[in-house]
Amino acid sequence: NVSESSVTNTSEGYYWAGAAVSGSCIVIGDEAGDVSLMDGASGKVLSTANVGGAVRATTVAVPGEDAFLVVTSDGVLHKVARVGDELKVAGSVKFAAFSTSTPAVHAGKAYVGGVDENGYGTLSVVDVSAMRVEASVTADLGEVKSAPLVSARQDGVYVYFTCNALPGAVYVYKAGDAAATKLFTPGEGMQEYCSASIVADAEGNLYYTNDSGTLFKLAAAAGHRVSFEANGGSHVASVLVKAGAAVERPADPTRSGYVFGGWFADAACTQAWDFAQAVVQDTTLYAKWTPRNAGGGQGGQGGSQGGQAPSAGGQVPPSTTPLGTVAPSQAPLSGTGAQETAGEAAAEAVATNAAGGTAAAGARTLSADAGGQVAAGAEGGQVAAGLNWWALAGLCVGVVGLVCVAAGVVVARRRAQS
Repeated sequence: NVSESSVTNTSEGYYWAGAAVSGSCIVIGDEAGDVSLMDGASGKVLSTANVGGAVRATTVAVPGEDAFLVVTSDGVLHKVARVGDELKVAGSVKFAAFSTSTPAVHAGKAYVGGVDENGYGTLSVVDVSAMRVEASVTADLGEVKSAPLVSARQDGVYVYFTCNALPGAVYVYKAGDAAATKLFTPGEGMQEYCSASIVADAEGNLYYTNDSGTLFKLAAAAGHRVSFEANGGSHVASVLVKAGAAVERPADPTRSGYVFGGWFADAACTQAWDFAQAVVQDTTLYAKWTPRNAGGGQGGQGGSQGGQAPSAGGQVPPSTTPLGTVAPSQAPLSGTGAQETAGEAAAEAVATNAAGGTAAAGARTLSADAGGQVAAGAEGGQVAAGLNWWALAGLCVGVVGLVCVAAGVVVARRRAQS
């Protein structure tokens, strides 16, 4: 028999919330943070427990327990127990900065998505018994709004999910791994935001959609994992690449105080990776970073007025030194002592001259080696400091004064002779 009844929430209402079945009742959370036990026939609220935040995900029953998992938008997972017709909060744990993801439960573990403080999607593994986060991994930019798909195999547990940002890809996490991996990236014209969950058929094919309006079917294929070691830069997700295919170059990572120098096949960053070449085995690529020159913006520090700026990599060309630096035998025209840095490495104490250039007796040119360390350059070939226009003006005034005095003396003598 199918019966229909309705109930109106007169307080905050429901937004993306879904209910779990509990016997002849349902359990659902609302925008006010109230988790309610409702009679399935009449819609009457039998009990309410408040979890302290808006519930924008489906409530999930814990297998083998008369308890439920509820996610609040502040990134907290709550365990709500039912005792008779009464609900009470049995435990809570923070797992993300924000979340609207519905958890999936397998073998006492809850797998739930969210987003961290930097805007990167996260997948967390929570021990439901202890209500403790066992692991949390990062994907790409964009919240994990989807309900994770959990697949238990002989070689481990695999979790599939999406991030709500471009390119609308699919990610996989194997329980116990240190990171998640990008499994599939849509082609051009099909890349869009994605809040959809992934489903699987009996043969193991995966299906999902993104906001391009495309339904994707993903079948298993042999491939290799390409990992990106950012070396202190922003996170770059690993990628699974079909055997014999090339890996797509990811968006450049960022790092405060450094300029990105490309991806390399070795940790010493001496062998640049060619993104046109085929991937034939599991591979790790390493990011190279060059410290920015002291006091400069993007690409390094400029010289004095009318001078040559350093190259885009933040280094001064080998044949030149920064303009505004005086030779060891000279002293700055004017200036006060200061301390500047190149990236995260400190340079020597310098002085600033009147023309705006950097001046220091015996100052050294800064460059960066492959390891990101700042090295001292040659001291020869320094360029004299910019011209002091105030001194030049004073000199001109003095010359004009002397000319006037001399003219006056000549005129006075002629008058005396006449």
